[in-house]
Amino acid sequence: IVFSDTSNILSIIRNAQNEDLEGILKLVNKWYTNHSKFYNRLKNKKYFSVEQSRDYFQQGIINNFNNKESIIIVAVESEVVGFYILKKIGDKKYKGISTGVDPKMRGQNLHVFMQRKCSDVIKEPYTVINRTQLNNYKVLNNHISERRKLVAIEHILYLKPE
Repeated sequence: IVFSDTSNILSIIRNAQNEDLEGILKLVNKWYTNHSKFYNRLKNKKYFSVEQSRDYFQQGIINNFNNKESIIIVAVESEVVGFYILKKIGDKKYKGISTGVDPKMRGQNLHVFMQRKCSDVIKEPYTVINRTQLNNYKVLNNHISERRKLVAIEHILYLKPE
């Protein structure tokens, strides 16, 4: 699916509704938990079972879905094709909880438009604390292209348990 102009993309982006939870979880399971080419430290089978990994990703969504401090934006066609979740953690301060875009929608800046929708909801200057893997160049480039101020990079190392 390729949209020819911005108005078409904007027409599928909205605040999440209760019926979107199942679609978000389906997207998470398909492209995070069950996708062999998506690697994340939480999918490392030396440390976590498939069930633990799935539960982690799902609970992050479920725990924030009905939280009044969370802003959840979705892109919906016939099904959820993208989501972006922020949680308020202080005065004008938010934490990035999770995000995902179905591969059929990639390359259209859907993620950027969902972030902008969050800004429309918040309506004032704010700070987002967001973590990503250092090799996630697309996300890092997105922040740079949107002229966001990078204030810190944190690298976490995991040691093999004894």
